[in-house]
Amino acid sequence: MLQYFPTPYPDELWYSVLCRYHIRSGNPNSAVTFRELFGKDHAALGSFLPNGLIFDIASQLPEGTLDIEDIALNHTLFKYVFRFQSLESKNNILEMTKHGKIDFPVKISKPYESIELKSCPLCMQEDLKQYGETYWHLKHQIPYVTTCQKHKCRLVIRQREYKNELNNNFILPDINDMNSVDYDVSETELEFSKMLIGYLELPLEAV
Repeated sequence: MLQYFPTPYPDELWYSVLCRYHIRSGNPNSAVTFRELFGKDHAALGSFLPNGLIFDIASQLPEGTLDIEDIALNHTLFKYVFRFQSLESKNNILEMTKHGKIDFPVKISKPYESIELKSCPLCMQEDLKQYGETYWHLKHQIPYVTTCQKHKCRLVIRQREYKNELNNNFILPDINDMNSVDYDVSETELEFSKMLIGYLELPLEAV
């Protein structure tokens, strides 16, 4: 059983929650945290979609501490990626997620893999002030979203250094990026990002 696990912040990416656990644990390296959480040296951390790791964590916490369905719906890109699947198909995936067995009905293309992580400098400043730490926002990770809808500035992109970097490491936003605010964005970019985020925010049953 886990003695502690962080509560997800509003709009926090699931990967980010795992990263905050690693930082707070004080473990000397990622391998120790992997073994502590999953009993193995590696896991599919870098997925922006629901996977068995949510069940693995929830099963080590007191019942009701971590709502698997809430994590899938509000802390992964599940609603965005499967927006045009039938409601029955989406509910089936959620049920599988609750039992740690995921079988996606469609092939996931590369834009939904963890190629990069994006952050808003002004969101980081606000998060640091309110929570005492920064985190990855889910909305910012939507493929092709380049601007922050709230602050109307360009997102800072952190490219992965090698293919499986996010699967092997716990990486949070770099606080040095907090002062890199770029307002040089077009109305087209802002509207396009707003539209993509709108798809994520639609109710599960919407298609």
